[in-house]
Amino acid sequence: MGNTGLVSVVDVKNVFPQMHRRRLYEWTKRGLIRRISKGYYIFTDMELNEPLLYFIGNKLHDPSYISLHSALSWYGLIPEFVPQIASVSTKKTCNLKTGIGNFAYFSVKRSLMFGYDLVPSKIQKYCFKMAFPEKALLDLLYLYPSIKNREQFEELRLNSDIFNEKIRLEVLQSYLKLFANKALTERVNNLLEYMKNA
Repeated sequence: MGNTGLVSVVDVKNVFPQMHRRRLYEWTKRGLIRRISKGYYIFTDMELNEPLLYFIGNKLHDPSYISLHSALSWYGLIPEFVPQIASVSTKKTCNLKTGIGNFAYFSVKRSLMFGYDLVPSKIQKYCFKMAFPEKALLDLLYLYPSIKNREQFEELRLNSDIFNEKIRLEVLQSYLKLFANKALTERVNNLLEYMKNA
């Protein structure tokens, strides 16, 4: 718990089975920890940064991995700061508004939970699950079917130089086959055609 500052009620019970849950309330009142979501607290002296928020996002709605706009921003494929941390999960779609940030989770079937990696934090000893850029792009087009033509592609503001550097076309195509979705395949082909001339 000390590495990330994230305190889970389940973890506390596993280590200290006799501890009364009221202790967490008392520690909250004393300003030692603060509640961020049901069953989760964080030490108040922890410095929040993007990797830590990604790790917390993984834990609040497990299993999940960071994807969509958040992952595209992480790789520099889109320029703007993303106001919420977007993830893909096998659990139901939901939004969690917490005191440390907003977390959005988009539900997909279990067979689509692939294409991510464990990224180690450079500062502390923990890892967070982040989609590969190809999978983040496919998740976005799959979950937002309205993104299908030049006008919507322009609104994404994809950086063509970084796109050509980061997006491995053979990986993109192999992942695309696993979706087995003709409409998605058409949207991806339209995007690739657009990016050739961007």
